[in-house]
Amino acid sequence: MQYGGTQNRSTEEYVDITDVHRVEWPTEGGSTPVSALVTAIADLNGCDPLNLPPLRERIDPEALNRLFSSNGASTVDHLTFYYCGYEVVVQQTEIRLRTPGGS
Repeated sequence: MQYGGTQNRSTEEYVDITDVHRVEWPTEGGSTPVSALVTAIADLNGCDPLNLPPLRERIDPEALNRLFSSNGASTVDHLTFYYCGYEVVVQQTEIRLRTPGGS
């Protein structure tokens, strides 16, 4: 799994610096979008994944894994939701974590 931060300029009504972190998970070996997401957010926040709020309070983890499974059969291009202060955009092999306002 890899992730890294970049600085982007927002194209919204005002100019704002936003941190974006990209998370990739291997499509082989049993890794899932949920495990990649929870691990990355825990790493970014410097905490144990067990100390994060339950993901199921935001989205059904099993449904998320099914939508973006390694078989690539999903017709869903991406899915966006908010978790732990991040805008989360999930795609087939990548998750983007955006911190609004760079905070």
